[in-house]
Amino acid sequence: MATIGIPRALLYHRYHLFWETFFAALGERVLVSPPTNKGILELGIRHCLTDICLPVKLACGHVLAVASKVDFLFLPRVLSVEKDAYTCPKIVAFPDMVRLNLPGLPPILDPVVDLRRKTVSHEKQFREVAERLGRVSALKQAAREALRAQKNWFSSGPQAASEAGFLFKDVGSPSWKGLRIAVLGHPYNLFDSFINFNLLERLTSLGIEISTIKDLEPSAVEEEASRLEYPPYWTAAKELLAGARIFLRSESVDGVIYLIAFECGPDALIKVLIDSEARKHAEVAYMSLVLDEHSGEAGMNTRVEAFLDAMVRRKRHAGPGAARVSSAAGALQSAGAGAVGIHQGLGRGFRDEGMIVTYPHMGPLTVAMKSVFRRLGQEIVVPPPTSHRTIALGARYSPELVCLPFKVTLGNMIEGLELGADTVAMATSHGNCRLGFYWPVQEIILRDMGFSFRMVPVNYDKPLEFLGEFRQFGGRTGWREVLPAFLFGMRKLLALEELEVLSMETRPREKSGGLTTRLFRKWHGALDDARDAESIKRTTRAMRVSFCDARARGKEPLARIRIVGEAYMMAEPNVNFHLQQKLGDMGVEVERSYWLGKSILRAIRLDRKGRREQEQATREASPYMRYPDLCTGCHSIGETIQAVRRDFDGVVLIMPFTCMPEVLAQSVMHRVSEDFGIPVLPMSIDEHSDEGGISTRLEAFIDLIVRKKRARSLTHLTGKVSAYA
Repeated sequence: MATIGIPRALLYHRYHLFWETFFAALGERVLVSPPTNKGILELGIRHCLTDICLPVKLACGHVLAVASKVDFLFLPRVLSVEKDAYTCPKIVAFPDMVRLNLPGLPPILDPVVDLRRKTVSHEKQFREVAERLGRVSALKQAAREALRAQKNWFSSGPQAASEAGFLFKDVGSPSWKGLRIAVLGHPYNLFDSFINFNLLERLTSLGIEISTIKDLEPSAVEEEASRLEYPPYWTAAKELLAGARIFLRSESVDGVIYLIAFECGPDALIKVLIDSEARKHAEVAYMSLVLDEHSGEAGMNTRVEAFLDAMVRRKRHAGPGAARVSSAAGALQSAGAGAVGIHQGLGRGFRDEGMIVTYPHMGPLTVAMKSVFRRLGQEIVVPPPTSHRTIALGARYSPELVCLPFKVTLGNMIEGLELGADTVAMATSHGNCRLGFYWPVQEIILRDMGFSFRMVPVNYDKPLEFLGEFRQFGGRTGWREVLPAFLFGMRKLLALEELEVLSMETRPREKSGGLTTRLFRKWHGALDDARDAESIKRTTRAMRVSFCDARARGKEPLARIRIVGEAYMMAEPNVNFHLQQKLGDMGVEVERSYWLGKSILRAIRLDRKGRREQEQATREASPYMRYPDLCTGCHSIGETIQAVRRDFDGVVLIMPFTCMPEVLAQSVMHRVSEDFGIPVLPMSIDEHSDEGGISTRLEAFIDLIVRKKRARSLTHLTGKVSAYA
């Protein structure tokens, strides 16, 4: 009989009944790590990235707390538990983060749970585990018993007491007794009493009636989720939003508390939707609490007690027996008037010849999009170039915990709408990254600001949808107008990206300082002015000749650097502090791993070479991420390894602060750097980053690389002389 260790963290709080029953039915012993305490938290903090969220830090601490006492660690790689939805990418990659960062671990059992296809069963998903334990004969029965046990999760109580020892004041106000509060949050925030300072237990002890999502019927949550016009593609987030809508409409609660972990990617966006729902139901008190390792008991006490007092005053003001005030949307739903989506009627699929379109900046895409819209006869408003004002505007109205690209693109939208636009075109996608859920959240924010407009999401992940979205603009419904306009825009985009490549190759070799910058501005303007394909061809040919002439013979760069990381941060120079130009001015040749033009061509199946390169990068990353195709950030790992094979001297990993996919790449990049001997500089950027700090870090990194190259050359030369002697 083997002992299976299970960390009391992350999805344990949702699926502990399944996991414990499954292993018991196989005939194995289960040892769960102890309830969270200060020692476990400190272990996790010591071995995790600073930029990772609190639940993952705690999970690492729980792994270390149980690892030395068991024969196997059970860390399932839960990708999806339903069709067309995912879990958080940090949960998907957690087994790899543990394997590559934590010391002294036993063998890891990490089955992939991917239930997006109905033909896949839990029995099939866990066969690998049963085979490794030599228990295949008991697999079918164990899976049946585990599924039966898991059905009781919604009706079961909290699964563990706490060792936290946190309490609010020993004596609460008598007026609090009888209040009814729904507490929302991921199970690992709700049912880990150390994280939330015994919130549920303390409220209950004060005579307050507590409800959580476990008190709702699963069928009711599913039905409510089906009402969402644009449901989140993270299962837990979808359940949270559906549960919030149910509780806010309910007659059985007086208030709602929403617990959020700092740096939780999905929660940063879902909070905006829940806040919006709460504003529709002003009769229900609402508060959100952000939790991290720096949260204090006193601060939590103060906020919760003030919230309870506010609820009491609200009830007294309403008077006994007063009818609850319901919003129009709530009244319609309670009356059974059909699905009322949070984005219903806000302009999806709208087509109008009179619209004035704006769109966010993203490097050369700005010019290409302008050309497409003009070809369609569409009036456009190009926002001002991204500036300090743009970023400040976006940050002011965005959720605090969301990533920088969301904030900057929101700032672009605000400036475009201020200039008279009435339609916003916004890129979207589907997958682990939050990009696919930017537009509905930005739409709510902009409408709350008082803007009247239409939002048109453009999905570049799906070829037919991508091209079809352009049929909405300018009243042109025929492919005869849309396809030529799109192809012209693509030609211009590819030419502009070639201009960037030529600039990166030329800048460290230029004959005189500033020559590359002058040429870039000249040819960028010429390509912007090009009105047909022939003009683009002529300009591109002349551009190549001029850059070739600008290079000094025999002048070689000090080093070659590859930039990998998040796509928007690589493409938009006004957000990455003109990273490419800075490195070039230091005498460094730069190559970027991501180009938007190639990405679009891959999406519409016109770049086979690019698809093969991307697949190769995925294979390169597989020793570090077992299933790298499940997370876009893992491409950065493969592209770093490719940089070694192509004799680059170093890699810069650029990403926005709180970026979910890239923080996974960062968590294992130190191992890639050690294994392949290539320096890697991670750069996490947000609205508080400053140019001076960025420049200082880059200069120190390049200085290190140059000294390393010189030392290697000297060693190589010395070796040759010794061999000759």
